Amino acid sequence: LADLWCREDELDLKEKFWVKFKDTLGDENSAISAAMQYLPKTLSERGHYNEALELQEKILELKKEILGEKHSDNLNAMSNLADIFCKFKRYDEALELQEKVVKLSTEILGEKHADTLSAMSNLSRILYKFKRYDESIELQEKVVAISKENLNLDEEPSVTFTNVIMLGGLLHSFGRYDEAVEVYEDVLKKFHETLGDDDYLTIIVMKYLADTYDIMSNYDEALKLQEKVLAYYKESCGTESSHTIDTMSTVARLFYHLNRNDEAEQMITQALELSKNNLSENDPDEYSIAIKVREFYEKIFDK
Repeated sequence: LADLWCREDELDLKEKFWVKFKDTLGDENSAISAAMQYLPKTLSERGHYNEALELQEKILELKKEILGEKHSDNLNAMSNLADIFCKFKRYDEALELQEKVVKLSTEILGEKHADTLSAMSNLSRILYKFKRYDESIELQEKVVAISKENLNLDEEPSVTFTNVIMLGGLLHSFGRYDEAVEVYEDVLKKFHETLGDDDYLTIIVMKYLADTYDIMSNYDEALKLQEKVLAYYKESCGTESSHTIDTMSTVARLFYHLNRNDEAEQMITQALELSKNNLSENDPDEYSIAIKVREFYEKIFDK
């Protein structure tokens, strides 16, 4: 859909998508509605900022018209628009809009809601761009404090998982990796006790912890965890799964950082072969994994 939206020769088809989107706006089960609302973010991530800006402004205007000015569904569109303004270095407009998002989200959803915390986090980053460091840090501390308060290890595992991913992501975005490690380790210990080592939620928290160690250049600890993640994916998804291939690439890179070059070469060679035979260029996620595998293979073999 993102590729289609950037083509000038597909105006009729784009108009059909837009009409369908208008008809399904507010329907949580509509794939068209969901895809269209996510499309500006995808366009922005691919560097198509003009197309992203034009479409996001159009979507926000339509939402306000159909759903009302203060509907909660508008908040994500407003926040995405503020993010696109930042890409254009239109920081004044981004700040004004993001402040509105925080105010409305607090009013509609409450201060402790995940969407409100995300909006506050985004506002903190914009304030930082204005060199309003004291306000940025104060807001950052508030977001982290509320997120930690929301994280209750005695809740249902799915709720705990959602909250730890939210908190860990915030700490990552602020560069507070030591705190992220503490949070992930606490939840991982709890999940080991209550869900077991082979539960999906346990494995995903383990992967987030491994990724954090990786960022901190603690490759030994990252490798120990990623090898467990890889074993899980091989057993539950199969060797040919995109999750397995992606994790094999990660393990190969960690071997390389630890100067275990023979193991790195063997792992990335296997991952490349599996990638060629099983990952589709038509699937954006699989294509991204395939590129990552190939680029690391070329790096390690100097090709």
